Order: sequence, then C-alpha cells, then structure tokens
Amino acid sequence: MADILAERGVPCVVGPILFSRTKYELRGMNPKNPVEPSRAGVKVAIQTDQMSAVKYILFDAALAVREGMAEGEALKAITLYPAEILGIADRVGSISPGKDADLVVLSAHPFDVARSRVEVVLIGGEVVHRAEEG
Repeated sequence: MADILAERGVPCVVGPILFSRTKYELRGMNPKNPVEPSRAGVKVAIQTDQMSAVKYILFDAALAVREGMAEGEALKAITLYPAEILGIADRVGSISPGKDADLVVLSAHPFDVARSRVEVVLIGGEVVHRAEEG
C-alpha cells in the first residue's frame, strides 16, 4: 500500500506510537508503522493523538528511527510534514525568514531523549524560557 500512496502523493499521519493502545483503531500500532511508507517516499507525519501526550513526540520519532526510519525523515515527520499537510508550512514547520519563529533549542540531538534537555524556547521570536532561568 505504501507504494500506491507514494505514487498518488497521499500523505500519512501515523500514531500515536507510545500511548492509547486501548483504542480499537490503534491496537496494531507500533514504532515500525511510519517506516515503510516513509521508505516508499510517502510524506509521513507522526502524531500523538492528544495534546497531553505531545510532550512525548520526540520519543515517538526516536522509536521510528530505531525501527529504521531515516533520522531526517523522522524529524520532518514532527516538524515540516505536519505543517505541509495542514497547509500552514508558510508559517511553521521549518526555520526560514518570515516564519513564526517558534523554536526549541535542545542541549543534544533531538532523538537522544535520555540526555537532551530544553535549553531555550522561543515563541514568535521571543525567548519565553531559558534553562538557567528555570
């Protein structure tokens, strides 16, 4: 099916990977699910299914990488591709002049969830959090 989706340019939104296994439609969800469509050239976005779980989005992407998704594609799956799918990539999803400048600066690689800490958060280009300030 991944080849058909890629051929037709149909994007996929997958997830959650970590939580909500009690939902019937998510019983078969696992970290491998975004891998095959991504390898086939499908634009894959990873989602958490609820706002309270969005703090785990890096875990979801890191697990997809562990299962074989390319790191660059996993990063795009939680940044650029969701913005493109929603039609708001002119404002968010990547770093370029004229965009909203909502950024998180981490102390290590985003998928190194065991060691990476939030250092700085910018919203609209304004610093709203610095690690040393708490």
